[in-house]
Amino acid sequence: MRGVLHSFLIWVTRIGRSAATAPVTRVISIGKRSDGSRHPGLINRQAQRRLPSPGSFQSASAATAPVTRVISIVKRSDGSRHRSYLTVSRIIVGILGTAIVAFYAVGSRRLVATDSQWYRSLAKPAWQPPRIVIGLIWPYNFAMLTTATWVVASRLSNTQHLVWLMSLTLSVLAALAWAWLFFDRHRLFASGVALVFATLFAIPLLVISFNASPVLGFAFVPYQLWLVLATSIAFGFSAQ
Repeated sequence: MRGVLHSFLIWVTRIGRSAATAPVTRVISIGKRSDGSRHPGLINRQAQRRLPSPGSFQSASAATAPVTRVISIVKRSDGSRHRSYLTVSRIIVGILGTAIVAFYAVGSRRLVATDSQWYRSLAKPAWQPPRIVIGLIWPYNFAMLTTATWVVASRLSNTQHLVWLMSLTLSVLAALAWAWLFFDRHRLFASGVALVFATLFAIPLLVISFNASPVLGFAFVPYQLWLVLATSIAFGFSAQ
């Protein structure tokens, strides 16, 4: 009886031990699966075998190098086209402004007739400067307007370019209208009104000149003052 009981206890003990070690076995088995799941490491090693060699990397980079160059060339092309566009637009502004000033100079020469008998017969206002001053101021005005046009074209924005060209055109047309009304039509008061508009249209030019350069702005001041003086002289003639 004792032998049977002893055998039973041994059997229960073995069952308990096997039950106690079963989780360990499962852990071990899981660990084995973990080891097996580390097969991706083997796969990685296999993938490493499939990875290109350093030489192939160099060949791949060499293959993609032309693409990089194409992109950089495209970027430089875009930039160069942009710079070319800006350069051409600024040159066009300068040429247009110069043409307007040239039209101003030619028109003034043809319309202003200070040697006419009618003009000589007029009583001149007391504040009218002598002819030598008038002969010096106009070349200065034309040279300054041409220089200012190119400085503005090279430094300022497209919007200011447009304002400059429009204001210059209107001011020049108003000044030429003064010459035509005064010397050809003998409309003294109307010629004074035309110079008022020429002076007003020149104000944006003065402001833009200062925006481009303080030196240019101060160089523009004599022309603005001359327009004011010429306006007062025109009304001085009409008051006779």
